[in-house]
Amino acid sequence: MASNDSEPSGGAVPGPEDAAPQSAAPQSAALDVAALDVAALDVAALDVAALDVAALDVAALDVAAPQTFAPSVAAPVAAAPNVPALVPDSVYRPIIGLPTYAERARFGSWDIDCTLLPRGYADLVHEAGGIPVLLPPIGVPAPGLLDRLDGIVLTGGADIDPARYAAAADPATRGLRPDRDGFEFELFALARARSMPVLAICRGLQLVNVALGGTLLQHLPDVLGHTGHNPTPGAFTKTLVATTAGSAVAAIAGLEVTAHCHHHQAIDRLAEELFASAYSVDGIIEAVETRTGPFLVGVQWHPEADATDHRLMAALVTAAATYGEERDR
Repeated sequence: MASNDSEPSGGAVPGPEDAAPQSAAPQSAALDVAALDVAALDVAALDVAALDVAALDVAALDVAAPQTFAPSVAAPVAAAPNVPALVPDSVYRPIIGLPTYAERARFGSWDIDCTLLPRGYADLVHEAGGIPVLLPPIGVPAPGLLDRLDGIVLTGGADIDPARYAAAADPATRGLRPDRDGFEFELFALARARSMPVLAICRGLQLVNVALGGTLLQHLPDVLGHTGHNPTPGAFTKTLVATTAGSAVAAIAGLEVTAHCHHHQAIDRLAEELFASAYSVDGIIEAVETRTGPFLVGVQWHPEADATDHRLMAALVTAAATYGEERDR
């Protein structure tokens, strides 16, 4: 699909006369040997045969200021059950799958069907050290898809069909997406069968609870008498959340979290395989996890809405990196 909307704007096309002159040989005199940190050089890992010395621009090489990947995460905290060590840097950058919507969307001069997801999810995965990959809800995921992933983020979104937990639909339950339900329930089952790390966010937490045998409260205002968890459509509200001491969530995020919330449903009956690891002040379950087994953490809030806090995603990426490295051995 091509149009003028997609064409680059402005700028002259350089001709051959604008090309930089070719250097005949590297200028080795420009290499500041004194600034070279020899102790940090991994000689055993250096592929000398693959080094194209003739193409090396030594003068442009700033040996004294090497660039390393260091995602922004909080300092490691005391170990807790089911918590990977929060190692912020890894040679292996894991591939993290992000389920998406299939929605009609408008941009530029287009009004077409799209695969979409709020960008905050992909940004957070990238900043935590992972490689984000969008997964459209087409049919059910083939088992081979999981061969190409190291971790899953079950993303937020529309209400889950109450039929999946044997309940009649409340009038407030609407906007169901059967394509997402079908795709993501199977995706979670495949990930669990492979012991793949999973971080579940908002709808994702609810999906995990339902998939493991739990149920949902379909409209919190009817239960709580207030709209504090979702007071304004299209906006997040900050909610104080207390985590359970000794839990994975507490180890990762601390004993209190100022959570960015936007939900009108929540966990009712908790699945037997899970335990609640955080609550809001009005008693709503705000996080769950498993006591043993692979990394599985669910939060009712939206960490992708808080650009200053990468801790939960960093924990997932760390677990996914370990999973990928062990699988590929």
